[in-house]
Amino acid sequence: MKILSESRIKEHEKTAKLKNFFIFGYGSLMYPWGINGRGMSYRYGWSNIQTALLDNFKRGMFGSFDQVGFYGILANKYHHMNGVVFKIRTGYDLRQFLISEGAASGQAAWIKKLTYNVANVTRHVSGVELPPEARVYTLVCDVDNGTMFPPRRGYQAEVFKGIERWGNDFTRVFLSTGGVRPKKKKPVIKQRHIKRR
Repeated sequence: MKILSESRIKEHEKTAKLKNFFIFGYGSLMYPWGINGRGMSYRYGWSNIQTALLDNFKRGMFGSFDQVGFYGILANKYHHMNGVVFKIRTGYDLRQFLISEGAASGQAAWIKKLTYNVANVTRHVSGVELPPEARVYTLVCDVDNGTMFPPRRGYQAEVFKGIERWGNDFTRVFLSTGGVRPKKKKPVIKQRHIKRR
């Protein structure tokens, strides 16, 4: 796994039109409304996203920011997972994306540590047709930071709902590779009060 240096990231960010720069998403980046709304100018639809597989990484609630847990991945040669791949089209969109994910230094003076590192995982990605010159990057955690913090309320349910479009097989693999099925809410039973005479 090769971590993308800050200087190399800045080179990409200065590029008006990026060529063959792809992101592998494994949590809330697996559906259009999870990708959109991060300050990027390009608007993604289902046709702009492809399912894919990633070897040698383990998914879990490893990411954290401001004491809130998120999906993250750790390098682990005994694991694999599913997810999606989408293209970043401009340097501007790359910068906005990295800032929104806590993966760009200099994003704010009070942020002392990045949430994720940007890693080149091109050789670990399979199950998707990409141009031969394509480079695939993903967001990787240094250590397991997230399991000590609970996720935002509704976060896991939102991700689970978002991937429904990909079908039952995709969902099964997601759940068997670190994905979480949200707990069903217990029905509220209203008690009937009998009026005393």
